[in-house]
Amino acid sequence: MRKSIKSGIVATAIAASALSAGAGLAAVAGPASAATVSATAAVVPHQNPALNAWNRMNIVLNGTTFTGYWVLLSTHRGGLLTGWLYDPNLPPAQRYLAIQGSVSAGVVVFAASYPSGDPQGVRAFVGTIGSGGVGLSGNWTETGSEQGHGTFTFV
Repeated sequence: MRKSIKSGIVATAIAASALSAGAGLAAVAGPASAATVSATAAVVPHQNPALNAWNRMNIVLNGTTFTGYWVLLSTHRGGLLTGWLYDPNLPPAQRYLAIQGSVSAGVVVFAASYPSGDPQGVRAFVGTIGSGGVGLSGNWTETGSEQGHGTFTFV
């Protein structure tokens, strides 16, 4: 009895670990026993499509990479885009900025307006969707007093 409880705990711990690592999980209840758990491990790199999903984005300014940005670009009829840019460097109540833009033949153009008085002004992005619709990379620029510009990549 003690051995089967210990085995069940170990199996559950292994399954939970595999699940958090992205592996599949299957559980089958046996007669008069604890659930039998098996994990199927697979190494499958997951990348979101460039459109209609949240993507982590890095920007490069003067050779320095800034991380923690997130972007959601939602497509609409006629190639119109709307969405959100999450900027971790803004005060908490201002971190989500509305995006407007367009997409045509794999080229994406979008912009987000920063809060009034912010040195970024409007940050505009022009990029190309990667192979199979995964990933987006290109250039960005801003209209505010900071006059920043550089490259960006969905990671």
